[in-house]
Amino acid sequence: MALLAAAVARSLLFAPLSSPERATLLHSMTPVTCAAGAVVLRQGDAAADKFYVLEKGAAVATVATTVKGGGEEKENGSDERGAAEKAGNEGAAEGRVVARYGPGASFGELALLYSAPRAATVTATAPSKLWVLDAAVYAAVRRAAAAAAASRRAALVRSVPLLSPLSDASRAVVADALERVEVADGALVFAQGEAGDALYLVDEGAVKMVVSEGGKREGGGGGGGEGGGAGADGAGAGAVVAAVAAGGHFGERALIRSEPRAASAVADGYAVRYPHPAAAIFAQLGPRDAVRAAEALRRAPALSALSREQLQAVAAAMSRCEVGKGEVVFAAGDPGDAFYVVDEGEAVVSVETEARVAGEGADKNAAAATAKAKAKEVAHLGKGAVFGELALLTRAPRAATVTAVTDLSLLRLSATDFEAMLGR
Repeated sequence: MALLAAAVARSLLFAPLSSPERATLLHSMTPVTCAAGAVVLRQGDAAADKFYVLEKGAAVATVATTVKGGGEEKENGSDERGAAEKAGNEGAAEGRVVARYGPGASFGELALLYSAPRAATVTATAPSKLWVLDAAVYAAVRRAAAAAAASRRAALVRSVPLLSPLSDASRAVVADALERVEVADGALVFAQGEAGDALYLVDEGAVKMVVSEGGKREGGGGGGGEGGGAGADGAGAGAVVAAVAAGGHFGERALIRSEPRAASAVADGYAVRYPHPAAAIFAQLGPRDAVRAAEALRRAPALSALSREQLQAVAAAMSRCEVGKGEVVFAAGDPGDAFYVVDEGEAVVSVETEARVAGEGADKNAAAATAKAKAKEVAHLGKGAVFGELALLTRAPRAATVTAVTDLSLLRLSATDFEAMLGR
């Protein structure tokens, strides 16, 4: 069986099939034996319905100068004759030798692929044992495999929240365009620090996430984040922090945020993945800024009542604004007239507390207490954080101050625009 598996792995017939599908076809092959001089297949035969793998013996392929059969002669336009083999059967042809086959060789696939007459005659030159695959079996397995793969791809695309704003027709286009990639056990899908240029969907097997020393875990979708620490051989020496099983997906966070991969992805056993390139995703979903904002808004509790379509519309309407390091985005008491998403940079949220300080004087008992305002940091905002939405929804004054601790790039939507789109 190992010889058969190696032979079919090299054949064009089996190239589009997965390992399980190849195994199904291997088990459907039947053995035949033939004597030296027997014609296995004949040039010009229209009934080209079998594929062969030679297990024992030897064979030769010849192309006839003149093909005889049914009293009709067809000239091939070649006068060259090599060391021809006598076929031993009426209607077989002498011709030039174009190939010699030994154990492990395969032949006959081209006629099956293209439904064409046989292009050469193959004759056994020694007692031989061959394994035969019938074209009808091959076609049935291909049809079943194609239908099952299409169904799985459609389910995978439906399971990705990032792609949920797409219409059914657009999701079908995405599913049809996915390219199947088989990954060997331990192979590296991507490494920590690489650019996030694709979203990955797992069709079969599993992918483990590994974070190298000093790396930070990145949350992923569908059962895993992005890991790191895999070396050149994909094994890696870092910590496994998550795994993504069949039906899951990973890699979208670095893709949306234009960040390097915060972790590496390594195949955990045989796996099949479908990479979906960034260019295709943003061509379908819209600009990266809007996609990034929509993903951030989806995580904001105050906006949880909005549908994916509404969140997408809100994100598309947001405008960019820049705030310098140390500048105040808004202060406590300001009107709640907009909300924000942090696209780049960091900020802090602080509230004012009152600290009572004892007054100084001869009569301390009579000293009046004085109030001293003091800012207290209550939250830190990083990339993807949403803030200001509560005051926007209630129109109450701001309850806290937000200050940039680095240069900030923000996405902003005013209360007026928000209400115009969704109503109060």
